[in-house]
Amino acid sequence: MKCLGSSSFLLASLTVFAVSLTGAAHAQEDATLLVEFQRAVVKRLAGGAEIAPGKLLDNRASDENRAIARPYLIATLETIGLEPLLQPYSDSGENVYAFLPATTPSDEYVVLGAHFDTSRRSPGANDNATGSAAVLGVARHLVTLRHRSRNIYLVLFDEEESGLIGSAAFAQMLQDEAKNVVAVHTVDQMGWDADGDRAFELELPYEGAVDLYREASVAADFSSQIHV
Repeated sequence: MKCLGSSSFLLASLTVFAVSLTGAAHAQEDATLLVEFQRAVVKRLAGGAEIAPGKLLDNRASDENRAIARPYLIATLETIGLEPLLQPYSDSGENVYAFLPATTPSDEYVVLGAHFDTSRRSPGANDNATGSAAVLGVARHLVTLRHRSRNIYLVLFDEEESGLIGSAAFAQMLQDEAKNVVAVHTVDQMGWDADGDRAFELELPYEGAVDLYREASVAADFSSQIHV
């Protein structure tokens, strides 16, 4: 399934699913500021700008480079207004995440995540600094909403390129804690558009996902249609 490919659409989709529809879902963040924020995230993660004083990353594959990336992700979450949390699941792997509670009592949880590591031969601007930037962009918007009807986990997964290790560890944690997870959105390679259709694909459109994205398209007043 393909739908309109933009960070604004992703933001609208998650907003529709994670908050009450009584006004809050129609809140709009200034698009220019969002683009600037996400561009800065991609540049720092992918070596286009210093991620720390004197540090440019040529990849996020080695333990050393991922250890440099994590403090930046932590600091960015803090800047957004979230409390960063760490999930160390092995000697080499550690997910970075934040929890944003619902504003009304809820036992439902939404997970939005993207991996921050790369293969060894790539700076990972597209795969997956773009996904990380999308998650942080949505987080930046969600914290400003007055009404959120679901609890939200915002996760930067480690060691995806080694076999989905970080995401599996996070999923296990949620299972162990018996969280009622009603939706999971993982974002990967948002910067690739080989055929120029400005669309992104839903690889696993679980039941209700198509309706969710249709609803988001209407709420955000996007003219493009979803193609199934």
